[in-house]
Amino acid sequence: MEELVRRYTFRKFGPADKEAYGLFLDFKFEDVLRNAKYFDEEELRKSPVKELESKIRNTESKEDTFLFGLSCLETFVAENWSIPSGTPVESILPWLNSQNKPILIECLLKDGGESVLGNAVLPELLAVANVILVDNRSHFKEDVFLLWSLRCALVVQSMLEEKSATLYNNTKLLFDQFKGCGDEELKPLILLEEAKFNYLYHYIRECEVATSSAAASVGLKIEDTGALGKRTKFQVKELPQFTLDVEESSSYKKQSWEPVDKSYLAEDLQLNDEVRLEAIEFQDKERERVREMDALQQSCVLARYFLKERNLPVDDISWQELTPHLSLILQHPVSWPIHSVALFNRCKLETKSRRTIERARAQLETILETYLKNIPRKVFMDSIYISRLPPKWKIEKELGSILLQLGATKAALDVFLKLESWDEVIVCYNLLQLRHKSAQIIKQRLEERETPRLWCQLGDATDDIKCYEKALELSKNKSARANKSLGLYYYYRKEYSASIEHFQRSLDCSRFQLDVMLRLGFAAMECEQWGVAAQAYRDYCSLESDNFEAWNNLANCYIKMSQKERAWRVLQEAVRCDYDNWKVWDNLMVISVDLGAFDEAIRAYNRILDIKQTHIDDQVLQIMTESAISGIKDSAGDSSVKYRPQMVKLVARITVALPKEPVPWSCYGRLLINNSDSDTSAENQVKGCQYLQKSLAAYTAKKGWDKDIKLVTHVLKTSCRLVSGVLNVQSEVQQLQVANSARLSLVSSFKMVERSQTSIKSGNLPEEIQQLYTDTKADIDSLLQRIEDIKAAS
Repeated sequence: MEELVRRYTFRKFGPADKEAYGLFLDFKFEDVLRNAKYFDEEELRKSPVKELESKIRNTESKEDTFLFGLSCLETFVAENWSIPSGTPVESILPWLNSQNKPILIECLLKDGGESVLGNAVLPELLAVANVILVDNRSHFKEDVFLLWSLRCALVVQSMLEEKSATLYNNTKLLFDQFKGCGDEELKPLILLEEAKFNYLYHYIRECEVATSSAAASVGLKIEDTGALGKRTKFQVKELPQFTLDVEESSSYKKQSWEPVDKSYLAEDLQLNDEVRLEAIEFQDKERERVREMDALQQSCVLARYFLKERNLPVDDISWQELTPHLSLILQHPVSWPIHSVALFNRCKLETKSRRTIERARAQLETILETYLKNIPRKVFMDSIYISRLPPKWKIEKELGSILLQLGATKAALDVFLKLESWDEVIVCYNLLQLRHKSAQIIKQRLEERETPRLWCQLGDATDDIKCYEKALELSKNKSARANKSLGLYYYYRKEYSASIEHFQRSLDCSRFQLDVMLRLGFAAMECEQWGVAAQAYRDYCSLESDNFEAWNNLANCYIKMSQKERAWRVLQEAVRCDYDNWKVWDNLMVISVDLGAFDEAIRAYNRILDIKQTHIDDQVLQIMTESAISGIKDSAGDSSVKYRPQMVKLVARITVALPKEPVPWSCYGRLLINNSDSDTSAENQVKGCQYLQKSLAAYTAKKGWDKDIKLVTHVLKTSCRLVSGVLNVQSEVQQLQVANSARLSLVSSFKMVERSQTSIKSGNLPEEIQQLYTDTKADIDSLLQRIEDIKAAS
């Protein structure tokens, strides 16, 4: 049996020693299922799960049961990923009846609250496959068997409306069993499934590792690069264009699978744009060479494409980084699913541009037409798992979305009605101002069969909260969608405290809902439930690690919870995600100062200046200057004096960018005056006095400064520091020059303070500046006396 499954996995077809094996290798899966005589049909009718498990435990029938489960999986995939044959499930599995069908379907719903997608046909086959291949995986030790257990688990997840935590845990255990797998032939397939698994559950870093390892295992090294070339027809000068450097290892032996019949492939339509070329014309013609990669190598390129698409922002230039991956595949078709996926994803990219949206629509229609060609299963299912080909109805849904973008609302509505995509139907009817129609259609569907999802969609169409409550009742309070809808109902009405409870319940049912986590975090912050908000953002960031806003909000929650060190570490992640956002750097700078991480604060301030050229934070500058002068302990327990050179460079940079700001000049002057250890201390003393004088001039240049008690305080303090600095100049000649230069500004500013701040009634100064005024007066008198003494001595 292991040899059979291995031959099927690697497309090594040929004669088989058993009839069932021959049918299986000929892709006649239904015949394999109909001819299965090793089950007790009576027992299957009574308790299908029990009978299946008993056959798995029996060593004589275990392998045949595995083949039965694999045939169920392949039949389900064949029926759902192509045009359904319309064969009733009872003709394939005669023992199925109305009593045991719900039991099997229940096996798919591990967490109780999900439901199978409405478009899925023959879900009972997937349920049987799940029981055999996933639930009883411990009975199959061979690596190739476990690979199919993995594939089955991922197909099950793709058919559920919500992500299942139980299925995630089971699949994770399967991957753990592959650790240390020495089968080099299986390794690329396992790594590609691992990349798909991590992508599906939002573990992007792990997905990146698996994708890179998969590429390395098939001898590929892919790197982003640029090359000179022309993108448009009228372009004269060659400009740098984004492309890929692909290196192939000579040690990798390419798969010798049967080449695909080109007649089955969807035609790659030409763009025929009046401006844009069909493909970039590179200066180096070697870059236009066709890369003849096999299906495994092309699947690795596709996996890299999906990863990059997930990480790139939604903007007008992301497609330039993504398109080279698809072009690499489309120039050399080797597999129907891989070729179709590349075309499908190119369509999705092209819907964002008015120049290419028409080709996207036509190309999607071409892809859908290929399904009518009666493609043999051998061609259709070749590489279907590693290609990530979506079910046919998802391609049709994308066509509906394009029609909606083009303004063909009625045509889009027809597509969505056929697919029973009620969320999109509601949108179409709203655009057509026929919202009541969507409610009528959903009610008709509810009369046929009630499901929690339909009740939720009726609530979306009518804004009736009772519909969501009915959905909860129907699902026995286990519907993640119903709890989410209730949460959103209160959230959009700004009843945040009520929404929090429902969002939490929704996440308890299905914890992989990124949008719910974000809304829960925001609602909790609005209600000042910092612990709840922190947990929500922490969960979100563990899945989506590249959203700087989430990291920023998480840091804010930690600050509110007085956990500044945790906030500081979180902000380090935030700046990694968005290196060019000065607001995140500003938050990091402030929290770094609070924690005494002055080196990080200086780095953050410099980065802010790199981004926006001008930025002033007086409080941060004053704290860091005082620390560098006084030598207080930093976060590592060392003296902060060591940061003085970095601070001098920082404030010097700020004074160049903002010469009219007084605080940077004041900090600059103080740092130089207090730098007595330097060989240039005498020169620094003079410069420091000059910079303090500039600070004083900047303060007094502000209109009405003498009437602002806060500015008056700064002026008096700066005056005292200036006098102290002048009196400490060692050379009498330099001291006299600096003193004469400063005297006029000191005396005039002092007199303005005296005139503006003295009360007319009492003749006294405000109490908060009386002592400072007295000290400043004494210092100025000392300076004037010193000038007289120097002149007398000379």
